[in-house]
Amino acid sequence: MGSYLGQRGAFIPTSIGSFTQWFTRDYFETLKRGQTILIDIPILNACKRPLIIPPDFKTFRLFYNRARILKGDRLRDAVKSGRIRISGIDFENLVLVGVPGDDPDGIQVPLDQNQRWWIPPDPHDKPIEFIETPDFRAEVRRDLVPINKIPPDESFLLISQTVPVITIRDQAITGMLSIGTMGHANFEDYGVMVPQLNSVILHPSSTDWPIITEQFIRLEPGQNLLSKRLPNSVALYFWENIEESSL
Repeated sequence: MGSYLGQRGAFIPTSIGSFTQWFTRDYFETLKRGQTILIDIPILNACKRPLIIPPDFKTFRLFYNRARILKGDRLRDAVKSGRIRISGIDFENLVLVGVPGDDPDGIQVPLDQNQRWWIPPDPHDKPIEFIETPDFRAEVRRDLVPINKIPPDESFLLISQTVPVITIRDQAITGMLSIGTMGHANFEDYGVMVPQLNSVILHPSSTDWPIITEQFIRLEPGQNLLSKRLPNSVALYFWENIEESSL
C-alpha cells in the first residue's frame, strides 16, 4: 500500500491469505510484460473519516520476494560502507534485532515522540478524497492533527516519524518496515511494539528523510491516551534485488 493512502488510513487486511496462495511467479511475470490480471482485493479504512479513492488510482505494489535479506555481517557492512545510512547513529551504536540464535536481520530505530499525529473525525463527516499530486506529503499534512492538541478518546490511527533520516544509497537495496507479529526477544527493551499498518516498502528514491509510520492504536472502553503506552521505535529490514509491479 502506498504511503499516501496508508497515512490516511487505507489498508489491505493481512487476512487475504487466499490471494497470496494463488499469486504465483507466472502471474507476476504476466504483469511485468504489461498484461493484466483480474483480482479482488479488499481495502479497509482505519481513519475516522470516509475515504474516496478514484478509479484507476494506483493503490499498492506487488513484490515477488526471492531476494536475499541483509543479515549479520552483510547488514553491518551495508551500513558501515554507507549503502544504508541512518543519520545521527554511529555504526558502533546500531541496535540490531533478530530471532534469538540467528544472525540479526533488522535495525531498530527510535520514533520521534514529539512528532505524533492522527486524523480526527469531522463533525460533518467530510470525506477525504485522494488526488494525483507530486507532493503527497503536503497533501496529507493538511489533515493531520497533533495527538496532544486533540487527544483521541477511542482507537485511532497513529502517524509517527523516525528520529533519524533514513537513506538507501544503493539502488539494489529495498527497505521494509516490519508489519508482522514481532517476537524478537530484545524488542521489549525498546517499549511497546505495534506492527506497521501496510505501507512498508522503502525505495532508495523515496528515502533521505525520516520514515513515516502508520500504526493502529487500540484504546479499550474507558481508557484514555495518557494511560496508553505508545510505540517509540520501529524495525527496518533490507533486501537486495526485490522484483516489483505497480497496481
